[in-house]
Amino acid sequence: MRPRFRHFYLLLTLVTAILGLNAHASSTLVGTVVLATGDSWRLKTDGREPLTRQDKVFVGDHLVTVNGSMTLRMQDNAIVNLQPHSEMIIHAYRAAEAGREAAIRFELKQGKLRTRTGAIGEGAHHRYRLDTPFAALGIRGTDYTASLQNNELGVFVHSGAIRLSPFSQALGCIPGSLGACNTPESADLSEHDSAWLRLRPGDGIERISGIPDFVSTKANSPFFSGGMYDANGKLLTPTMTHEQVIEFVEQDNNLPEKSPQPDDPSEPPLADLEGLRDALLLDADGDTDNDGVSDQEELANNLNPWLADTDGDGLNDAEDPDPRKGGSHLFSVDNRSGTYSAEQMREYLRYTSMRVDAYDPVASHAIYNVQLTLRDSLKLNGWLDLQQKRLWGKTGSIETLLAARYWPEGLLWEALPDSLTALGAEEYDWLLALRQDNIDLWQLPLDRHSIWFTPGETLDFAGTQTFDTSWVQPLGNPAGHGKQASISGFKADANGRFQMLINTGGSNYTLRGAVGESGVLFAENDYLSLKGHWQGNTLIILISENKSSQQWMFGLQHSGVDDRPLLAQWQSRETSEGVSWGHWADFAELDSDKISFLSSDNPNIAFNRHYALETPGAQDLPTSGRVQFNLNDSSAVYSSKDGLRPAEVINPMLLVDFDQKKFVSKFDVSAPGLDDAVSIQGAGQFDENGLMQSDDALSNAQLEGGFGPNGDSASLLFERELGDDSHVSGITHWN
Repeated sequence: MRPRFRHFYLLLTLVTAILGLNAHASSTLVGTVVLATGDSWRLKTDGREPLTRQDKVFVGDHLVTVNGSMTLRMQDNAIVNLQPHSEMIIHAYRAAEAGREAAIRFELKQGKLRTRTGAIGEGAHHRYRLDTPFAALGIRGTDYTASLQNNELGVFVHSGAIRLSPFSQALGCIPGSLGACNTPESADLSEHDSAWLRLRPGDGIERISGIPDFVSTKANSPFFSGGMYDANGKLLTPTMTHEQVIEFVEQDNNLPEKSPQPDDPSEPPLADLEGLRDALLLDADGDTDNDGVSDQEELANNLNPWLADTDGDGLNDAEDPDPRKGGSHLFSVDNRSGTYSAEQMREYLRYTSMRVDAYDPVASHAIYNVQLTLRDSLKLNGWLDLQQKRLWGKTGSIETLLAARYWPEGLLWEALPDSLTALGAEEYDWLLALRQDNIDLWQLPLDRHSIWFTPGETLDFAGTQTFDTSWVQPLGNPAGHGKQASISGFKADANGRFQMLINTGGSNYTLRGAVGESGVLFAENDYLSLKGHWQGNTLIILISENKSSQQWMFGLQHSGVDDRPLLAQWQSRETSEGVSWGHWADFAELDSDKISFLSSDNPNIAFNRHYALETPGAQDLPTSGRVQFNLNDSSAVYSSKDGLRPAEVINPMLLVDFDQKKFVSKFDVSAPGLDDAVSIQGAGQFDENGLMQSDDALSNAQLEGGFGPNGDSASLLFERELGDDSHVSGITHWN
């Protein structure tokens, strides 16, 4: 009997081996699941197998998503993303080898996929094919989306180009072949066409202008914003989570030291105002703003003698509902000498809970979301990119997280490494250095949100670089509701400029701007404002839409090089009072050729090195009265030998005396990385046409501009030399 059992055992082993091979078709490993949400399966002859992150995929796999999505990274670093209710088969995926050519063939049976080709597809375009039930698609090095819904195929190209062909036995375009078909019925589509292709069985291919709905996902109703979504609008879920509760003990020895400031018994410096009070519109009693501090002392200490404005928002304290600007955060960034004692802080912060979520939305590294809850009332939220040394979120929330470096025991700065280690992070030296104030941290603010980063080397690259969206965070409006947006066609060139197309759910905009020092990006037009940071092969971009107050944060990843250079275009802006102003899209200096170009249509133009201004000329100016103007809009840059940085106008003030035809303006200009804001102060006169010009003897900067009709508005260009080949330049618009 033993021989029979032996034969049965061999037979069983053989059957098991055959079944095992059948489980993954040819058992040729071709990729890995890097993200799977909801129900994602591999269909087999005996049922279905759930797929999760880190599972392998093989030639012959029949993949299905129901109420979830699945992202694959193929062996050559190609990315394939299957959206919900999709079905795809991997028929072939191999590199070229001795005696055999490369081959890639997918079959999309239904649903939607987006794919970016890898090394095999890039090197063997003629051997790449996506089959559908009634058409074939070939590529020329491509990132594209294909949607097959209700017997209708749509194709959109994000970068590169494709060729779409209906199947035709007579013309030789048949399923199962490799490469693009070349028939009279074929149609080509590239990223530069601003269009998409649509095909139904039995019809010809239609070319439709614009971005299709299956790419530019629009939210039908408001939703709570702030989550991270992939490029197709699908909500991403954390790959790992770590939570802990923090309690305090009597230890303060880890706090950074702050050297005590010695008492200065000397009298405060005073400005010499002899003979200048009238020219500077200062009151004779010596305290123009009635704040209890003399005009002489305020001017000598770079304070504003014309306006009692504690929080620097341009409103007089007597009229400001919140003169000390109590925002959403509890403490200033530097709280080492704050009003809270260590005991009070411990009592307030006791039983603080912290949660850290890890996300893998980019191919190169993870991103972490830190959520801190203090006393079940204050909730803080920030995002960390350890590899690229940056963080972002609501400005007040991040400021409080940064202030936590100086709270008892450093709070999260002592506990955070434990969570990061539990989530698999290996490099957080940057956080430790940040904890001890040993590195620079630049801030890029934009309305309610900001980006902070540690500056690296100024970018040095050749050609025009292209980037694709990896993730997007809808940050919403002040009411807390948001909508989806998408970016396409992002390019940046070695001349320090970039351009992109953004769809905000209801409008399409082209936005152009500058790539400045240490990878800072900034742009603005009448509709959008942008701040961003380029480090390594990734970008993060913060965008604000003016009319809706919606904001978005985008993560982009380098995708290739484009041989065509970008064009530097004039960015013109208009105001309701007929004032026109603007700058070149890359904020470049206005040379003689550019000034000549602008002056050809605007003979009354005024300009500084980066901005130009045209006012329609004032009529019926008031002849009496002293008027305080409020800042309505502004734009500024800080320029040094290392490049450009975006700048902000803060603490604004403009006072006009129509009796004497005099004006005085004071504000500060802040830029990332500057230890102290640059003070701008100008005083001068205006003529009967409302043209304003500062007096060099009364000013530390050059100011010129004019009033709008009836004197209800004013615009002023400004520029100040700072030495070391640096200057600040900008424009302000006042009502």
